[in-house]
Amino acid sequence: MVTSKASCYLWNETLAKRGANDMGSCIFHYLSNLPSQVTHVIMYSDCCPGQNKNSIIIAMCLYFLEHQDSIKVIDHKFMVPGHSRMECDSDHAKIKKARKRYPFPIKEEFQEMNMMKRKSINCILPKAYEDTLPISDEKKKDIVSLLNLIPEVYHDFYKNIKSKGDITDLLISSDED
Repeated sequence: MVTSKASCYLWNETLAKRGANDMGSCIFHYLSNLPSQVTHVIMYSDCCPGQNKNSIIIAMCLYFLEHQDSIKVIDHKFMVPGHSRMECDSDHAKIKKARKRYPFPIKEEFQEMNMMKRKSINCILPKAYEDTLPISDEKKKDIVSLLNLIPEVYHDFYKNIKSKGDITDLLISSDED
């Protein structure tokens, strides 16, 4: 069943990363919500080993196949780098073009750019991390330096993002100190 509809999963880097665990969670959610008449899924991916060409994604697919009844086959095909074009590439181009209207997009603008404001239900995946993730100190410094370009209503969000320098080491000190 080919629909030519894109599914976008959106989060900021304080909520999750972009590695295999995070991509696997999105793929698992997507597969779990396919119509029950779908029995064969073909996934096309680039060859990024950190996100989709790795044992975590394979294990997720195997787990999914073992724990549901409708899908019998998942074919995961990898495109040849530099010699192929995927349907999602045109979606990425549309998003990139839309970003020109929003130089510093906020959540709602990102959702609009990513065509997520549809009549279908938006979903919320379970969190992979108990707390927000810190960003690098350098990135935090850059963000704070750009606050004069960001609408003031969003300043608190950016000021309160944790950076790695904000984290206290909670390990108990040894008696040798």
